[in-house]
Amino acid sequence: MHNRAFSKTAVADYDAALVDYDEEVRLVPKRGYAYYNRGFVHLLRSDFAHATDDLTTALALKPDLADAYFNRGEVWRAVHDYPRALDDFSEALRLRPSFVLGYLRRTECWQELGDYEQAMADFSDVIRLDPTRPAVSTSVGSRISLSANRTWRRPTSRKRCASIPSTPPPGPVAAKHSRAWATSTRP
Repeated sequence: MHNRAFSKTAVADYDAALVDYDEEVRLVPKRGYAYYNRGFVHLLRSDFAHATDDLTTALALKPDLADAYFNRGEVWRAVHDYPRALDDFSEALRLRPSFVLGYLRRTECWQELGDYEQAMADFSDVIRLDPTRPAVSTSVGSRISLSANRTWRRPTSRKRCASIPSTPPPGPVAAKHSRAWATSTRP
């Protein structure tokens, strides 16, 4: 049943996966991974209330599950509750210190809260742990640097600012013209 639900999740058949995970939770209610997996599917469906409930239950049953902390942090980040997201990402990193994506998400939360020194500290860990991420290093690093200089701010509302890109245009010219792009007048 677990393998079938996992396969359905992999092909984005979330409703069918939830049916199987519901059955797994019913049959083995003390299994933390059952709640974790179901919570992850709820997260993928953007059903944040159910995701939080299941991930919290998973952590009550298996408190050393770093991925559950990470995914619950993703829920908090999605609803813009950055302090809670930071707490969960930090706990995931305490349990798994080499979790690159945890540092990257924490970097984004620090940036959203305006703490650019903390953002750069976590971003340094991303580069230290995975120096082969050139796209990450140029886009996130530039964004933090520009935000810290207050010459560019990430839009707070995606709907209102849908036409404003969140990073400079890609390509070799981006680095040369990023300062001009960051200070240009936009709608």
